[in-house]
Amino acid sequence: MQPRKDLATSLAAISMEDPEIRGFVNPDQHLEPKLNSSIVNQSSSAQLPRRLTERELELHADRVKAEGDRKLMEAEIAAVEIAATKASEDRRLRAEYDRDREQINHYLHPLFVPVETQPSPNGWIRTLDSKAISLDAIKGYGALHSLPIGPTALLTLFNDRGNDRKVRGPYPGYDGGDVQQAHTEAIMPAYKLLVKYQHILVKEKLLSP
Repeated sequence: MQPRKDLATSLAAISMEDPEIRGFVNPDQHLEPKLNSSIVNQSSSAQLPRRLTERELELHADRVKAEGDRKLMEAEIAAVEIAATKASEDRRLRAEYDRDREQINHYLHPLFVPVETQPSPNGWIRTLDSKAISLDAIKGYGALHSLPIGPTALLTLFNDRGNDRKVRGPYPGYDGGDVQQAHTEAIMPAYKLLVKYQHILVKEKLLSP
């Protein structure tokens, strides 16, 4: 029995010196580092998609913000362009108004005379103070409607007997009924000027608001 014991002792000694034999003799010790390394790698792989997802969310948030900033900038640019266009149109309209002042006074002067009546769809209404005809009253009378209603209403306004303004303007008499070509030719310049410059006339206080 003694030789077997010596053989076992010799094998044990050799296995401690040789790592290949040591792993064979005690495989659990040899596999443990590999198992630990595999667990660590699996843990890192499990965390990788989460980090990518967070990054993708960050990139998406950046894209949304950039898109919002772009739309805001485009809206601001559009607002500036609209304001610039309007300012240019206002300057052009004002220049044309200054050019047409003589015609404006010739055709529309009866509207500028301050008196104590204002037109309405139901006739002339007496006011507490003396002032030019109101632009709102002119609209209510229908004198700014499109053709043919607007010019006919304006011609009626100038000829209305309820109007206590002494100045009638360069218009033929009209008491209603069919509008003749002479009526149309006489009233159209006044109608076009009134439609075009109505707001400037209020700003210049030639018409009441």
